[in-house]
Amino acid sequence: MTKGFMSEAMKNVNWEQYSHQGLKSPDFQGLIQDLSSGDELTRLKAMTELENQLEWAYEKAKNELPYDIIPVFIELLRSKDLTDKSVVTSLLLFLLSYSEYPELEEPYKSKAFRLKKCVCEGIDVYQSFLEDEAYKSLIQDKDTKEDFNELIECCNDK
Repeated sequence: MTKGFMSEAMKNVNWEQYSHQGLKSPDFQGLIQDLSSGDELTRLKAMTELENQLEWAYEKAKNELPYDIIPVFIELLRSKDLTDKSVVTSLLLFLLSYSEYPELEEPYKSKAFRLKKCVCEGIDVYQSFLEDEAYKSLIQDKDTKEDFNELIECCNDK
């Protein structure tokens, strides 16, 4: 596990709420840190486990969803520790996908809107990866650029 990434946003998360929501992961913070691992398999396992946990929380949780994790993902995108930005852009797009279902009823419709609002608070960061020369060089592949474009497009689509 990569212990290097510890953000201000991570310090602001109430990690105890996850066990109350039934999230099965014994080390949610460790999974987030594993996203910046130098080992591709570790990164992909962490991304898959986080996606599964977030999906479970969205579909089954009786408490509020863990909206406070989204700023952690946005901050992680800016981190030099995260060389594979696609693991985080994929998670953010996954969270945005809930707002794409027009047939959602309450309370899921409100939760999906709130998720979208939280993800879209990072629009300046997403745009910087496409416009700022210092950030552009950090994106190595076409798929990740497309992810950033899709994040921006979804956030601009009110």
